[in-house]
Amino acid sequence: MKNNVKKMCEAAVLLALGILLPMFFHLFGAGGPVFLPMHLPVLLAGFLLGPLYGALIGLLSPLLSFLFTQMPQIGGLPGMMVELFVYGTLSGLFFRLIKTKNLYLDIYLSLFLAMFLGRVAGGLTSLAIYASQSKGYTWAAWASTYFVISWPGILIQVLLIPSLMIALIKSHLWSENERYLDPAKAEEANRAEQVAFFDSLAPKWSEKAPREAQTIHALLAPLKLRGTVLDVACGNGVLDEELVGEGLQVDAIDVSFEMIRSAKEKHQNPNLTYFCEDFYAFQSDKRYDALLVFDAYPHFLDKDAFAAKAASLITKGGRLYILHDKSKEVINSNHHGEAERKVASPLLTPKKEALPYWKWFKKGAMVDDTDHYLLELIRR
Repeated sequence: MKNNVKKMCEAAVLLALGILLPMFFHLFGAGGPVFLPMHLPVLLAGFLLGPLYGALIGLLSPLLSFLFTQMPQIGGLPGMMVELFVYGTLSGLFFRLIKTKNLYLDIYLSLFLAMFLGRVAGGLTSLAIYASQSKGYTWAAWASTYFVISWPGILIQVLLIPSLMIALIKSHLWSENERYLDPAKAEEANRAEQVAFFDSLAPKWSEKAPREAQTIHALLAPLKLRGTVLDVACGNGVLDEELVGEGLQVDAIDVSFEMIRSAKEKHQNPNLTYFCEDFYAFQSDKRYDALLVFDAYPHFLDKDAFAAKAASLITKGGRLYILHDKSKEVINSNHHGEAERKVASPLLTPKKEALPYWKWFKKGAMVDDTDHYLLELIRR
């Protein structure tokens, strides 16, 4: 889930676009009532940020545009503010309430309903204003203003907004978990998907990815691990025999009950303790010398929360290791299926993956080659 700072930054960008896009169109003589450039960022705000931000940007975009540029004209300002307020509110609300199990249908239904009801609200506002001035306002005037003249803008909205939303979702730049009005439900839904996905893999995990002891030793030896280690998303404990064999005190955690059950059956050692818990909610009095995330990091979708949690568990000078025994290209190719895309984000270069950590960590070793991936982060 996005934190409030990120949402406010994105809202500021969309609000700025709501002011700048109409100015751009007017520079080239393209009429705002025809192409509706202010509508795009308002509708997007609802889809991306939710009904509250959508409502605020819908109200503020025409008001600030009027104050800075005298567009729209004062007579049309109230109707436009109401219209865009409804767009932003309802696009955000409908997209979080309408869930037909078909993402394309959800987007189009939310968009069409918001667009139509926004035009109705704008027309009713115009009717009230004209009535107060003892002027007539007809159905024909409403249809002409909101549908006939503006059909190019409507077409742009119908083509562009769904395309942008689908592109953002497929590229993992926007998570479908944002479609929950209650953040707690989003986290619960994400955790349930993760648990179900990895529980289903547990029975064949060992056969699917066999690794010999010497391969694991070669993988871990350069890390120079010492003291206490937390094996994050440990799966069935593929690394744990090697870790305790090196004299390390190991705690291992995984969200999947079936993975932990399999790990406990395979590995029993007094220096090894397993926890079936969500890492984000994991509580411990210990501060570890190292956290190790092996072949699992793409499944942690909230990188900011992961960084903060890892920092809270690592002692000063301790290490966080994000490690794969394959290239990032191979890792990402394994996450192309529909089920995999819901529980994994693309693995980026070590330098890019290090960005959420700068407040707590400094960068150590980085490896990104054809058969190995390593990001080492050192707790400040």
